[in-house]
Order: sequence, then structure tokens, then C-alpha cells
Amino acid sequence: MNARKNQVFERALAPEIFEVAFRIAASGQPYAEQRQLLSVALRDYTTEQEARDKTKKLLTRVWINPPPEALPVIQWAIAHPDQFPDRRVMHLGALLATFPFVGAVVSILGRAFAIDGSIQGPELKNRIVATWGARKTVEYGVIKTAGLLRKFGIVDGGGLKPMVKGSVLEAPSAVAPWLAHALILTRLQQSMDASTIAEAAELFWGRLGPLAVSYPWLESHHEGGGRLVYQIRGNS
Repeated sequence: MNARKNQVFERALAPEIFEVAFRIAASGQPYAEQRQLLSVALRDYTTEQEARDKTKKLLTRVWINPPPEALPVIQWAIAHPDQFPDRRVMHLGALLATFPFVGAVVSILGRAFAIDGSIQGPELKNRIVATWGARKTVEYGVIKTAGLLRKFGIVDGGGLKPMVKGSVLEAPSAVAPWLAHALILTRLQQSMDASTIAEAAELFWGRLGPLAVSYPWLESHHEGGGRLVYQIRGNS
């Protein structure tokens, strides 16, 4: 699972582009045909080269061919689109599940907003580089992921201005455990206690409801001191 940490998100894509990939994934067409449909659809949003190359690759990883660990998260969203009145919640959750790099960026932002109220772009980059390595791909990925979050409306500022918290999105109670599952995956974990989920910096952008709603891919148990832990089903 740690091999997923090599995957850097490098494009500042808007929600409507993710929606294109989602609709194709939900079509039920064979994998090869979905990839072809995505290439064609992306030409309305980007260059032909991007439609065939990097943008297509990133969107494919999120919605069409996710990592095995994230497949249940993606399949549940595809099967329950009506649970996401604000589709940004769905796409952000899918990004957390499929790209721990995005989770790392969002985590640093969430902590900074909670403690200091803002963060400068260079500081965000330095904190990511400290854990992901001093690679041009990583540095570029930080810039582009921050741009993506601005396009989603959950971050304001950037460039010469400090980055600050943007809109808070409503996450219906039915998707709370789904988001918790995505959170566990973005931290490359198998389980997490309820208090950690409730306070997660990665979810600074959403109002997370109680996890009591039925969801097939998480199970709960109590550990010492009455600590409530949620674990991905099938992992022990």
C-alpha cells in the first residue's frame, strides 16, 4: 500500500472535469471503452495531448481504474450518486481515497487553518517536500493541488497572498462513513478511532455527520478505555 505514496497529483482540475470522468465510470462500459470515451470528452476541456496523457491518467486513477484499496470507495459513490447533492464532496472524497498526496496537502492546510488561520504557498511546499522528497514533481504537484482546491472553492488565496479556508461543504450523514473510509486510505492506514476521524485536518472543508449510518466497508469495535475504532472491513 505504501507504493501509492509515489503518486503525485499534478493538475489543477475543476470539479466539472471530474464529473466528466465520473459519468463515464458510471456508464458501465468496458474499461478500454471508458478510457477512449474519456479521451474524447476531455478535448472539450484541455489540449488533445492532455486528453490523451497526464490529465487522462490522473482522472482514470480516480474514477475509472482506482487502486485496489480504493475500489470499494469509488464503487460505492458510483452506486449512490444521489447521496451527494454537492458533487464536490464526492470528488474530494474520491481524491483522498486514490491520492494520498492530495490528502497530505489538505492535511497541512487544515492544520494551518486551525492553528494560524492561513499559510503561505512556499511554507506549504516546504512541508510537503519534507515528507515526500525534494523532487520537481512534488513541488509542481503542491502548486497544482492547491490550485485544484481553489477551483473546488474550499481554499482562497495563494500566489503572493496567504492561503485561507474557503467554503465549508455539507456532507450528508449518509456519506460520513464513506468519507471516513477515504480518510483512512489517504493516511495509508487500516483503521482509525472515532475521535481522530472527527478531528481530521483532511476534512476541514466539510461538516462530517455521525458515523452511525450503515455502510458496508467499515466495521467498528471498542478497544481499551472504551475507544471506538473504525476498521476497513476484511482487514485485521
